[in-house]
Amino acid sequence: MHRSCSIVALAASGLFAFASSASAHTTRTVCASGCDFTSINAAIDASRNGDVIQLSAETYSEGKQIDTDGKAITLRGVLDKAGEPASVLDGVGGHRILVCQNGETSTTAFRDLVIRNGYAHGHTPGRSMGDAGGGMYNCQSSPTLSNCTFTDNSATDSHGGGMYNDSSSLTLANCTFTSNSADNYGRGMYNFESSPTLTDCNFCGNTNTSSGAFENIVGDINESSSGNQLLEHCVVGDIDFDDDFDADDAQAAMKAFGITEGTPGDMDGDDDVDAADFV
Repeated sequence: MHRSCSIVALAASGLFAFASSASAHTTRTVCASGCDFTSINAAIDASRNGDVIQLSAETYSEGKQIDTDGKAITLRGVLDKAGEPASVLDGVGGHRILVCQNGETSTTAFRDLVIRNGYAHGHTPGRSMGDAGGGMYNCQSSPTLSNCTFTDNSATDSHGGGMYNDSSSLTLANCTFTSNSADNYGRGMYNFESSPTLTDCNFCGNTNTSSGAFENIVGDINESSSGNQLLEHCVVGDIDFDDDFDADDAQAAMKAFGITEGTPGDMDGDDDVDAADFV
């Protein structure tokens, strides 16, 4: 049965955001003070195709979902010293966070973001669009996500705690889904008539809200997907997602922080600064 997304009708009205524009691409900054905008949604409203919305190393609580309105824009965060996303989109348990439902393509991109504490309530696949995907909801849209972390998002009486995809073929690279939950299916990700491509993505600790059962992905993913890790439990310190904490994780941490030979930190007194100093 064919379903339409709630705002797809904008295309027919001539308001669809993929209209051509002769203006130069613009980078619009968003932060608590001293930037172009204090609201991500306000920056999206002002943006045109090709624009970049640049966030800072802070937490953003919009008070409502962030909808890219079909625009070919990039929502970009910043990284901390360890190379981890430091720009946090926080739903504070009151609403889902990201929404693409206006035919977005790969030219709509999300980079270097933490998506946390999103909330969705009530959805029946194939019958009612309702509210699904606590962290992100994609309907007939295929954006690109890279280096994004979905954590502590939930779907009550619904599916897709971290993400729900409906008739969408998005692309994800180096993304992490951890500690997301759902009452129904797809605690990490739910794919309904969708086939996303995942590369080097990690899933762990995504559970059923009531039973505690683990379930990372429900539905198909593209056959070209590769390098993904699907684990039941999240192991503290497991940087390389091999389901344990060992010297390899310490080595990865050293590399991230630029710790090399000759750097103070020889904790085991063997005249070398190496992974053994961390284990």
